[in-house]
Amino acid sequence: MGKRITVLLLVCFVSLSALAQELNCKVNVLGDQITGVDQKVFATMAQDAAAFVNTRKWTSDEFENREKIECTFTIILS
Repeated sequence: MGKRITVLLLVCFVSLSALAQELNCKVNVLGDQITGVDQKVFATMAQDAAAFVNTRKWTSDEFENREKIECTFTIILS
């Protein structure tokens, strides 16, 4: 299940490359409905996804932090 989620996240984030803009993103992962899993996994997933999106160079242009698009992704797992 974890590999499927990771692949899904990567596909979603890679599709953003068509926009050719840098992002300053916050990611929320809500996995409260999933039982038997340490909830820290979802916090780590959110941090890793945000780090991936925010540090990836989506274009060869240079952007200052104030020029990046502010966005929030909420991933709900059930």
